[in-house]
Amino acid sequence: MGAKLVASKDVTNTFSVFSGAGGVYTLIVPTGTYSLGAFAYGYLSEQRSGVTVTLHATNTQNFVLTAAPNYLISGVVTTA
Repeated sequence: MGAKLVASKDVTNTFSVFSGAGGVYTLIVPTGTYSLGAFAYGYLSEQRSGVTVTLHATNTQNFVLTAAPNYLISGVVTTA
């Protein structure tokens, strides 16, 4: 599974889809202006606002997600 893409027009108009393993996605939404976000585990999210979708037009939005920094957490769990 790839990244989760979310398009939000307002509180009640939010649409989402997952990209394929190669990153390709298609999201069909009503016309309007949206905020878009791309999210994937282990990566920093990328967001855009003011993306306008018009009737009978394709709006291409490509995202490049950067690997998130990671840190080692270790310890011991015992019972009381």
